[in-house]
Amino acid sequence: MLKIAAEGFTNVKRIFAKPTLKKVAQEVLYDAEIELLKAHAALEWAQSHAEFQTNRVARLKKYNQTLTLQELA
Repeated sequence: MLKIAAEGFTNVKRIFAKPTLKKVAQEVLYDAEIELLKAHAALEWAQSHAEFQTNRVARLKKYNQTLTLQELA
């Protein structure tokens, strides 16, 4: 019975033990990699959005120019 209690206490101590520097560095690296993936996704979206808006402006300018020429005719 005492052996079981001692093992349980050891497990509790492990849960509250101070993490090693290696473990902390691994967790920070993991978080940084996740943030990098998010940043790349945001960059792809921004590039796509900028391209869409550029094409939209060009299309509207062309349309407005066509309307202006029709008004002059």
